[in-house]
Amino acid sequence: MAQQLSGKQTRFLRGLGHHLQPVVMVGKGEISTNLVKSVSEALETHELIKIKLQEGCIIDRKEVADILANRC
Repeated sequence: MAQQLSGKQTRFLRGLGHHLQPVVMVGKGEISTNLVKSVSEALETHELIKIKLQEGCIIDRKEVADILANRC
């Protein structure tokens, strides 16, 4: 189960991530097992990553975050 972050922790991590380049891109399709695997590997390597949603992505960014948080 994912640990809840406080508001201060979220702001701090968002500030650190602001200057990062996107490591994973979510395209038009749904979230595949390969995408989840890529995110898991990137998190193991970098601990903090930025994910970019392409313009044609049909899933809301908060929904993408929830799905990836549960699967990774």
